[in-house]
Amino acid sequence: MSIAIETEERKMTIADFVKEAEVYTYTKEHFNMMKEATEIDLMAHFIESQEFMSDNADYLAESTDLFVEGFLFEAMGEDEMTKFEENFSEKMKGFGTKVASLAKTIYTAIINFFKKLGGGCKTLGEKATKITDKFKSVKLSEQTQIEIKALVNKAIDQSKLPMNESGLKAIRVPKKLNINDTLTSAKVTAALTGQVVLQLAGDESSALNDKQIVEFFGGVFDPNTIDGNKVSRGTSYLEKAQKDNAKKCILNCTEEAAGNIADNLIKIQGDIANAQINYRKDVGESGANASASYQLASRAKGSAASSFKLFGKTNTYRTIVLNGLEKILEANSAEPAEDKAEEKKDDTEAA
Repeated sequence: MSIAIETEERKMTIADFVKEAEVYTYTKEHFNMMKEATEIDLMAHFIESQEFMSDNADYLAESTDLFVEGFLFEAMGEDEMTKFEENFSEKMKGFGTKVASLAKTIYTAIINFFKKLGGGCKTLGEKATKITDKFKSVKLSEQTQIEIKALVNKAIDQSKLPMNESGLKAIRVPKKLNINDTLTSAKVTAALTGQVVLQLAGDESSALNDKQIVEFFGGVFDPNTIDGNKVSRGTSYLEKAQKDNAKKCILNCTEEAAGNIADNLIKIQGDIANAQINYRKDVGESGANASASYQLASRAKGSAASSFKLFGKTNTYRTIVLNGLEKILEANSAEPAEDKAEEKKDDTEAA
């Protein structure tokens, strides 16, 4: 599903955002950000080394015979150290601005995508309600059952949606469907309700479902303040989500789910300021966590892009199935199956 919406920061379409995310690791921008982040982390480590030497000056003086020349840093003078720390702070501030800019692009893209998707889901939901009601008044012939089975399988192939068939069997199927094959009933129900059960692998493994998007981008990933603890928590969340989704991923592609994502992220999008790369010596961390924080932001961008593709495939699957069911049920309801059989019998006897 192609959605042409411009983000506020980069003025790119959603399709452009996805394409960029797919190759972002190999871009010059990514290289320069990693280079800058590494420099900040090394500067932080140098400051820690200077502080260690100052705090342990007596011990080091007594142990000079243990260290070869050049093993330790030379101690900086007070004025020189002050200038170095000021330069360090300026670099952290500038880097934080860039991380915040990346975060704004991600949040704007997510919000715009799901606002647009929500409108499409509303239309599909209205169609699904009519089709569900239609099932009540139609008795499905054996041929129609075969056609519906072929339809849902074709929709899976065309949408390339990674359905988890064993997981689908747990879906509660409305009795009114009257579809004989259990798995086909589950696939039809998924199209009608917008709730699908997937199994993610390969390029889709970094995608998140609607609940995970709200949890991660709405709380775990905080672009305003980035420190080692938050980076660790964010990385752990994405790794667990990937592991869980490889087994079973329940995704809701509905107007309600899309609206919930957009509503939860809008406030955070508006609050994003320059990311503060906290230098947390109090918890014994080494470095400014600049590299780790940027890696998480970059990974978040990839997860957002993969999620867009997955929701797009789900929307395509629903569209194909609902449009097909509409035609099949319309044709089937034109004349009840019993009447068709009776008419065929009468024609045979007349001949």
